[in-house]
Amino acid sequence: MDPAGFLADLEAKPAALLGLLDNLPDWNGVGTGPIVLTGMGSSFFAADVGGRRLRRHGIAAVAELASVEATHPPSPELTVIGITASGASVETVGLLAAHAGVSRTIALTNDESASLPADRVVLMHAGVEAGASPVAPICTRWLVCWLWNNISAVSISDSVNVCAAALRRSPICSTAG
Repeated sequence: MDPAGFLADLEAKPAALLGLLDNLPDWNGVGTGPIVLTGMGSSFFAADVGGRRLRRHGIAAVAELASVEATHPPSPELTVIGITASGASVETVGLLAAHAGVSRTIALTNDESASLPADRVVLMHAGVEAGASPVAPICTRWLVCWLWNNISAVSISDSVNVCAAALRRSPICSTAG
């Protein structure tokens, strides 16, 4: 682990979160049918948080590892949200491809040049990662939370501002200098 890179990533998180407020996607077209959120590694953990929040508010949603042997079959009522910060996760791209043209497909990525088999690509705007505390997972979590907020008509701006302020006050970030 590169300590300087780790610190740089931690210090970048507040700005990345606040930057999301300027780039929040419009989630029109997600539909009212079931939602499958998928990814690998930290992308899956963000999907899991989002799936739980959506279910808690009565929205049919599930999070599954993109490497799952079998998931929901493609269906026009289904929305699949694949999360791949690099835009190159073989499993996530494969699952999106399996649903392309039938299910509604949305890809969340940090790579604007990625060619993804999705109806829609949503950029995370997380920037380049310098260490072992990547900014992309926190941006992914907030984008998935934004989906929940958008569907449930709850504002996320206050939550993002509170989180960014807390990160700025963190003893780790405040010792930089």
